[in-house]
Amino acid sequence: MTSKRTAHIVSHSHWDREWYLPFEKHHVRLVQLMDSLLDKLEGDSAFKSFYLDGQTIILEDYFQVRPENKERLGEMYHGRPSADRALVYFTGCVSDKRRSECT
Repeated sequence: MTSKRTAHIVSHSHWDREWYLPFEKHHVRLVQLMDSLLDKLEGDSAFKSFYLDGQTIILEDYFQVRPENKERLGEMYHGRPSADRALVYFTGCVSDKRRSECT
């Protein structure tokens, strides 16, 4: 007898600020991504979450351009009626050559 398997698709981004393009070009793409992501989370009840790979620098970069969306994001994260959605959450370890921190 074969058993059923369940697969989960996780909408996510592993954002590299300067991987193959200069920071400025990635910054433009980041703003476009975050704008459309916030619209999608607000407008589509079937789209429940998005994983930012534990990176908060993404939000700092985004808020440089769109500071008015801090409150919008805060409402999504903190006190909205359908609390089954979270855009930002922190897990895992961040490590590089200089430090290692786990949360």
